[in-house]
Order: sequence, then structure tokens, then C-alpha cells
Amino acid sequence: MDGVAAAWVGETSLDEILTIRDIAARLKLAERTVNAMLSDRELPGFKVRGQWRVHRVHFQRWLHLVGVGRSPESATTEIMALAEDETPAFAPEASPIHASILPSTGEEAGASRGEPERGVPGPGPV
Repeated sequence: MDGVAAAWVGETSLDEILTIRDIAARLKLAERTVNAMLSDRELPGFKVRGQWRVHRVHFQRWLHLVGVGRSPESATTEIMALAEDETPAFAPEASPIHASILPSTGEEAGASRGEPERGVPGPGPV
């Protein structure tokens, strides 16, 4: 899938998702410690089929915040709150290319002129 199509469907590169092993290596901690940190909400993450995963950008932001003196819990709370407010990348209306790649039926143009939609029966004898 090319970059344009990937952006439209909200595909995330596998390089953008980190595992417990990835985080443990970067922090020079045991995987068990990283797992506990995620469970205790000291690191921003999410589970996929019971396995913890972390968005790379969230981890980088967390490292910055903790590096400038924020507590791990406070940094995680901020990152997760911001993540909840974001428009999902997979939502077609979030993509600027949405309208340009979908086939036009002509119904949209008619609707903007106040015309009834095609295929929708109007009032009449039953």
C-alpha cells in the first residue's frame, strides 16, 4: 500500500509501535519492570490481545517530559489525555484526500442544490 492510501486508511507503520522489549532496551530495564510500569500507568501504552504496545511518539514525548522533571505518572496522564482528544487517523473525514479518491455519484452536487437524493422515494401514491 502506498503512502497516500496508507494515510487514508489509517495504517500505522510497524516501526511506529514499540514492544515491551523495545522499551526495556531503550530504558535499560528488565522487561518485567517495563510491564509493571505499563500496568501501573507509569508509561503510556495499550494492549493488543493481552500484549502491551506503545506508540513511538508517545514514548518519545514521555521521555522528554520525564527528562525535564515530570513524574512518570503525570507524563503518562498528559499523553493519554491528548491521545484521546485526537481525531482517529482512520476516520475518512480526517483525511484531506478523502473526497478526491472516492468516486463521485453526483448525489453530493445535487444535494448542495437542494435536490432530493437519487434512489430515495419521494411523497406519492403508495
